[in-house]
Amino acid sequence: MPKLTKKSGATSAPILKVVPKTAPKTPKKPTAPKDAPVKGVADHVLKQGTRNNTLVAGEVRVGMSKGATLNMGNYQSARIDFWMERVVVDDQHSINQAYSDMGEELDSLIEQETDALGIELN
Repeated sequence: MPKLTKKSGATSAPILKVVPKTAPKTPKKPTAPKDAPVKGVADHVLKQGTRNNTLVAGEVRVGMSKGATLNMGNYQSARIDFWMERVVVDDQHSINQAYSDMGEELDSLIEQETDALGIELN
């Protein structure tokens, strides 16, 4: 609700001026840079490469992502994610074969990581 104050210099009947009430300013919370690591979270990169953005005529890029959330007990969990992509010939058989191969490789990577953590997948 606006705060009402008496206008200065008024000699006759009081004239009221509406002064908007402003909210108190709250200090901004400091934020971490976007690339800063999250406290308590460990990042582990198995392999890292550079992406080749050039495609030859008749080729397509196909990709697949798989992951698993693992129950660590005591209300804690760990998430592992893998991404893989390939450039293949642009025909249905090659694309389907690439998806099949990538799916098997990603499943194998997930299994390796869970074994390294000592957690069994259900």
